[in-house]
Amino acid sequence: MSMTASPEDGAGPIRRDRQPRFPATGVHATVRVGKPLFLGTASVTRWIVRPGRFTMPLKAGADTVQLLALRAGTLRLPRTGEVCVAGGLLLHPGAVPVPVEAVEVSDFVSLTMPAVVLEHVGDLPPGTVFVVPESKRLARGVVAFLLALVEGSEAEMSSIARYSLEQLLQEMMIALVLDGQRARHASRRRNLFDEAQAIVLARSSDVTLGAAVIAAECNVSPRTLERAYAARDTTVRAEIRRARLAHAVSLLQDAAYDALTVDQIAQYVGFSNGSSLARAMRAEALAAPTVLRQAR
Repeated sequence: MSMTASPEDGAGPIRRDRQPRFPATGVHATVRVGKPLFLGTASVTRWIVRPGRFTMPLKAGADTVQLLALRAGTLRLPRTGEVCVAGGLLLHPGAVPVPVEAVEVSDFVSLTMPAVVLEHVGDLPPGTVFVVPESKRLARGVVAFLLALVEGSEAEMSSIARYSLEQLLQEMMIALVLDGQRARHASRRRNLFDEAQAIVLARSSDVTLGAAVIAAECNVSPRTLERAYAARDTTVRAEIRRARLAHAVSLLQDAAYDALTVDQIAQYVGFSNGSSLARAMRAEALAAPTVLRQAR
């Protein structure tokens, strides 16, 4: 990967074996190491910052959600005093910019994607930032995964691989937000439907997904979960089917996936075969898979 500084830094090439040189100015310098990796709507970028403050989301628009996976150094949230050390994560799911302080020279990878990814997760207070400590196995796995992405080669990455990675990153982001919400608001009354729906959207392609699995994830009984769905005039099974159908429709309408048969798409999104997908589409008054693919 080409290791160059971003144009705004005014710095020369950056080598992995030494710390970057920052401009001798009063303005906090942020050095981007290498080019961003774009996977659909998601982007993954490696950064090095010197001690000082910067703002999350970093180099991104307001309608984004951003995750910082800290490889080395220490980051601190001035508003709360919370600290994130190497191996930990900072997750900013809101639209309100939040100040972050680099206590020392820090090396991290950012994952940025549209905020719409979290639209079914539930209401998040403005300015929310979750700190996922390095002691959590989930944090260590995410840091290693994002580092592997930015340090690898994308030259021969197929469109299907890019799409799959984008979906995986979205599911990972949703899981981190849900985990952060549980840790921060365990004593508060939860919106069970929103929490369950976030799991449905994140895992709809999992053929084992059902009311029992979702109820266990939410720490409630299947009966309690079904009551939450009944209050919205729907069922768990119906919402899983709708999520799978939405996924299937997006693939059928995208020419990049014409190499996949209807059966393959059906199995990829969680249906047993093309016939079961067609029946589900007919039940929702949607066009047949082949018709939908030809009509675009």
